Amino acid sequence: ADDSIYFAIHPTLGFIYNTRPLYLHQLLSTSENTITEFIVNLTVLARDRGHHLSSQTIESSKTKVNIRIQPVNRHAPLISIKQHSTLSLATTPESFGSSIYAIIHVSDEDMGIYGQICSFNIIDGNQHSLFRVTNQSSNDYNIQLIKSIADLFQLSKSLSMFELVVQARDCGQRITNKTIQISLDEHFSMNLQFTSEKYYKELFENSLIGTEILQVDLKISYSTGMMNKYQTSKKLSDIRSLTDNSIHFSIINGNENGTFGITGNGIIYTRSRLDRENVAEYRLVVRAQHHLN
Repeated sequence: ADDSIYFAIHPTLGFIYNTRPLYLHQLLSTSENTITEFIVNLTVLARDRGHHLSSQTIESSKTKVNIRIQPVNRHAPLISIKQHSTLSLATTPESFGSSIYAIIHVSDEDMGIYGQICSFNIIDGNQHSLFRVTNQSSNDYNIQLIKSIADLFQLSKSLSMFELVVQARDCGQRITNKTIQISLDEHFSMNLQFTSEKYYKELFENSLIGTEILQVDLKISYSTGMMNKYQTSKKLSDIRSLTDNSIHFSIINGNENGTFGITGNGIIYTRSRLDRENVAEYRLVVRAQHHLN
């Protein structure tokens, strides 16, 4: 490259000045960090601008100017993975939304502002928006899973690994990209189980239509290919937040006349009038199903 494009000279005063930032790695066209300096060799021409007869020779003079450029931003950021784990459902459901799957340390050997990290981001591979970067300390970052179990289940059908491309940029505008591979546990199973095998409730026969009788409750269990099983007995609202609101309740037996209904929150209610003389007891069978099962 023509190094002279980085410099200009005042036409009458002879002051040499730079016309653009002097990034050493751009001048060298390399990322080599062992170069300690760079010398630009310029040739300066001075000519007499006075009026001369055509037969006279115009006075001129040349000189060599050597400009020694000292580096201040020799090093690009260095990205190192301090901890890395497989993305698996072998984590308790309560931890989703805060699970840390990689701890990244970013360093830079330059001094001053050029050694400071200005940004660290995921620039590719996060098209499903499963992950986010959070700043743990000045140069330490966490990569966290922020989606629900259901999202993870859906992706496990077609993906076995995520390749996230992260980018660190120092305040001298040098960047480093690195690919982080996060494996996805292929073998998932999830089961919903009622907190009680039987529910019992007494009801007056003069109850109004729409009377709420009781609410069935669930616990969720799931396992990985290693047959490690984890359970939680959360409230239904908490389970819904973990499973993308995709649990469906239905009464599959004992409700031939449609006397009862069940809401999306598992609340059983009356849909018609009750008559104890005709039916003194109902034995309902309720099913809860997640769309991933």
